Amino acid sequence: MRQQEDPLHQTKKPSIVTEKSPFTFQQALDRQMSRGNPKKSHTWGWANATRAQTSSAMNVKRIWESNTQCYQMLNLGKYQGVSVSALNKILKGKGTLDGQGKAFAEACKKNNINEIYLIAHAFLESGYGTSNFASGRYGAYNYFGIGAFDNDPDYAMKFAKNKGWTTPAKAIMGGASFVRKDYINKGQNTLYRIRWNPKNPATTNTLLL
Repeated sequence: MRQQEDPLHQTKKPSIVTEKSPFTFQQALDRQMSRGNPKKSHTWGWANATRAQTSSAMNVKRIWESNTQCYQMLNLGKYQGVSVSALNKILKGKGTLDGQGKAFAEACKKNNINEIYLIAHAFLESGYGTSNFASGRYGAYNYFGIGAFDNDPDYAMKFAKNKGWTTPAKAIMGGASFVRKDYINKGQNTLYRIRWNPKNPATTNTLLL
């Protein structure tokens, strides 16, 4: 598995880190399928993915050769120094995330996280800053779905209140710290690793997006 080390937009050639999984590809695929079929997103909802679809989604060679999918291998644990004004352009019109470029810049610098990734993560989990958990109507904000479980999704708000995430900026800083400690510091520092965990396959929640 190869990992890109440098920024999304760069002039120099990215450095590549190559690592070997203790599992063969077929062993990793077998373990993944043994959990039950992963889910595949469709316009009408979710459905079980076939073994062939799962194999394709896990195929590092296919991903690496794609001009877009290759960013699954980007090292997310590196602050890029994107300007606050550029971040605010991305966040414009995105619910309570609008105008929070400074908060993202500071949170990502403090925790050494790629700013574009963290914003994308917040967009995904908060409905572009418009979900109930992002609204502030419950006295707290949770942009990353932290603490939301299938059997108790509302715990995300209890979690946010307990952490003191009473403003968008506090929620962004707290979420960044959580991502650093519970994902990146545990080796989940690329989208591919978050999704498939090649060093210990079939131990993360997997969605084929």
